[in-house]
Amino acid sequence: MQTKRKILSLPNEQSLLLQQITASIPSHLQERYDLLISKRQDNTLTDKEYQELINLGEQIEAIDVTRLEKLTELAKLRQMSLNSVIEEFQLQPQVLVVGCVSDSVTHHLRLLSALR
Repeated sequence: MQTKRKILSLPNEQSLLLQQITASIPSHLQERYDLLISKRQDNTLTDKEYQELINLGEQIEAIDVTRLEKLTELAKLRQMSLNSVIEEFQLQPQVLVVGCVSDSVTHHLRLLSALR
């Protein structure tokens, strides 16, 4: 509740940045990505789906990069460190295990992907 009040009292530019930082990955992208990861883990992924998985992963990474850029911009506007902004707004990055492009599964840090 306290965090929501902070957000509402922010200057317009900062409020907009925070909305962009906390925006979810579009549900259709996330659902398709999750399905393809599941198929990959079951070894039922076709070559075409494999390429789609790579493309979706790149799209999600681009979204995460944009979030990090917006977070950096917000920190500069507030004249604070990234860690301080993350703490102030209780933003928690999450490390997820996702399928990689090779035959193994790797840990891939999807910065800010949990910020929804």
